Amino acid sequence: MEQVKVFLDTNVLLDYFTGRMGDGVAEKIVIAGSTPYYRICISVLTGVNALYVIRKCNKSVTASFLQKMFTILPMTPGQWNDSLQLDVEDPEDALQLACARENACHVMVTRDRHLLSTPTDSLRIISPAEFVAAITE
Repeated sequence: MEQVKVFLDTNVLLDYFTGRMGDGVAEKIVIAGSTPYYRICISVLTGVNALYVIRKCNKSVTASFLQKMFTILPMTPGQWNDSLQLDVEDPEDALQLACARENACHVMVTRDRHLLSTPTDSLRIISPAEFVAAITE
């Protein structure tokens, strides 16, 4: 079985570290990354944004800790250009989507409703609850 590359949007990573949703779904997603079936990926942008917000919540998470937990995907000028061609209003979301696509992720997990209805070719965009339901079937 091919390992599934799962791209976490910033909102899901923040759910995990802050517990803000209180539903335990983000924790199940991160735990799935400890199995050989899934590789949980985040972009450099997600890492930086998450570190900024997490510090404001008085949590001690470091960049090296994120690097141990997740595959950190590079961001490139090409992704910037690709994001401008996408039909996504939020520039940060468009850049995340371009990063996930360029790095051949299979699934993007996000809570952004407008992204959930964005058509893509090979990248499946789903909610955290949908992902957890799929891995527990």
